[in-house]
Amino acid sequence: MKINPLVSIVIPVYNGSNFLSQAIEAALSQTYKNIEILVVNDGSKDDGATEKVALSYGDRIKYLSKPNGGVSSALNYGIEHMSGDYFSWLSHDDLYEPDKIEQEVVALASQENPNNTIICCADSLIDVDGKPIYHPTKQLTGLYLGSRLFDIFFSQHLIINGCTLLIPREAFKHFGGFSSFKYIQDTECWIKFMLGDMNFFFIKDKLVKMRVHAGQVTQRMPELFYTEMRQFSNDIIDNYLINGKLSHSNIKAFLIYHYKKHNKDIYTKIEKCVGNIMPIKKYMYQLYGYGFSILGYIYSKTIKR
Repeated sequence: MKINPLVSIVIPVYNGSNFLSQAIEAALSQTYKNIEILVVNDGSKDDGATEKVALSYGDRIKYLSKPNGGVSSALNYGIEHMSGDYFSWLSHDDLYEPDKIEQEVVALASQENPNNTIICCADSLIDVDGKPIYHPTKQLTGLYLGSRLFDIFFSQHLIINGCTLLIPREAFKHFGGFSSFKYIQDTECWIKFMLGDMNFFFIKDKLVKMRVHAGQVTQRMPELFYTEMRQFSNDIIDNYLINGKLSHSNIKAFLIYHYKKHNKDIYTKIEKCVGNIMPIKKYMYQLYGYGFSILGYIYSKTIKR
C-alpha cells in the first residue's frame, strides 16, 4: 500500500441540484487531502440545474456527464474515469463527516493485506432537512473474511451502506463493477466481493450521514428489493452453489434467509442443488418461531461438514 494513496470520491447524481452542493462541500472538507472528487451527472433532466451546481465548483472537482442509465452506470463511469487507488462512493444526497476518508485510510494502513481489504465505517440517518433520525443498529467491528461475512449477511440481515466503504480499485478490475439492478446494485457488488474472499474491516465510528427522503428508490419502490433479491439469489445458486463455491455454512445462512422470507421456490432450488438436506425441512416447520439458533444445530447434524 502507498503511504499516501489517492482516494477518488465518486458522486453520482440525477436531478440532484437540491442536495448536490452539500455533498460536494462535505467531500471538499475532508481532512485527508490526497483526494479527487468526480461528480457524474447521469443525464439529469432538470433544465441544467444539476450541471450548474457542479460547474460552479470549477476545477476543484472533475465533472463528468453521460446519458441517463441509472446509478450503477454512473458509478461504473466514475470508476472508469477515476485516477485513485481507492474508491469511495458519496450519494449526492448524503454527507461525509470531515474525517471519513482519513480514518479509513489509517485503518487500511493497519491491515496485513490492504490491497484485498475493504474498510467499512458506521453511519447515521438524517431527514430531508439534515436533522438526525434515531437509528439503532448493530455495528460490526474488526476484520471479517468474505465467506464469514456472507453468512452474517444472510443469517442476520446485515445492511452495508455503500457510502461507508473504502474499496481498492483493483477489486473492480478483478470482480467487475456494479450491475444493472436498480435497488440492490450495491448488495450484489458486496456479495461478489465476499464470495471472492476479500476481507472487510469494520470501524465503529459513524462517519457517513445517510439522508432519508421521499425521492429515493428505496422509499418509492420498496417491493423492488424482494424482486431483485430473488433474481440475484438465482444467480448465486447458478454461479456459486451449483459450481461448489459455497461452503456448508454459506448454504445454511442462504437457506435460512429464504426460509424466513417464505421464498419457497428459491428454498426448493437450493435443496435440489445440495441434494441431501430434505430431512431438515420438517424441522424448519417445527421450529419456526422458536429461534433459528436451534436450526443451526439441526443443520450441522443433517449435513456432514
